[in-house]
Amino acid sequence: MRVSDASRTAGMRWSGNERNRHKEITARVVKHKGGMSLELDGVIQPFTSFKITETPDTEAMLEAARAEIPGMAREGVTLCWVPIFIDWSGPGQYDFSDMDRRIQTVLDLYDRHAAPGGSEARIVVRIQAAVFTPPWYVKQAADANGRTTNLIEFRNPWAAVDACAAGEVDKLRFATEFQGRGSTLAISPGDPFWDTHAQDCLKAIVAHVRASAYAHRVFGWLPCAFNTNEWFLRTLPRRLPATSARPTQRAFRDHLSASGVACDERPVPSSVACHAASRGEFLDPANPDARRVEEFSLWLNNRFADIILNFARSSEQPMRTARS
Repeated sequence: MRVSDASRTAGMRWSGNERNRHKEITARVVKHKGGMSLELDGVIQPFTSFKITETPDTEAMLEAARAEIPGMAREGVTLCWVPIFIDWSGPGQYDFSDMDRRIQTVLDLYDRHAAPGGSEARIVVRIQAAVFTPPWYVKQAADANGRTTNLIEFRNPWAAVDACAAGEVDKLRFATEFQGRGSTLAISPGDPFWDTHAQDCLKAIVAHVRASAYAHRVFGWLPCAFNTNEWFLRTLPRRLPATSARPTQRAFRDHLSASGVACDERPVPSSVACHAASRGEFLDPANPDARRVEEFSLWLNNRFADIILNFARSSEQPMRTARS
């Protein structure tokens, strides 16, 4: 299904719920027999779940699902994490067809192979981080030489962002698919993208799912799926990736200025200074360079925390609205 405006998607939310007739799942993490347990609609669940391969290649993902889900269903492993991708061609322009196909195929496979008398499968919608690297946004921030200015290295920080031309990214479905030097790219955490377009996209996805025929089988969300350690400041690489991203330099500069700290146009500390701190060396509060490392570390980690909390609120808000 293609939707060209997020507000239209949000408007579908209520009609979808009326059509589905099924009550949405209430999921909670509770204390049970002295330990933490997952509860769905008041019933304690086993903490055994299945996650399908995360590839953006839908045919490969579905092939894996057809091979693996029948066995999972027969054994009663009915909680499944479904990695999803969407096509995002511009502000408010989303195509959810790929996501719908993935989720519905997984649920159909579970239903077809379920053990007699077993519970039906329920899913977590795992929105892959690649979704939030739309080439159209990367391209609009290119400099006069056609190089990207708002990307950071996400997984392999030793790769060179400058080697990534905006024109090359524009040919891809996601910027993360760029293969230069084995890099995995993401939009800079300092970029306002995370407070605007990313939030709009997430809300549109949630609204679309809640209007779907499978809404009553969704019990959770993973709104920007990647390895947790890759969200936070990684100072071991000799070249800290965030230093080359203009939005991060600008946002950190504004933060320092608002705090009354004088700084130049590129205040992010050098990778050498960050590297030394990550080796366990104590930061000297009398040393301006050391103080800058501390300031940057605190700012960047707080920034990531704010993004994560805002994503959580965007996932949760429609649910609270519907139940109030």
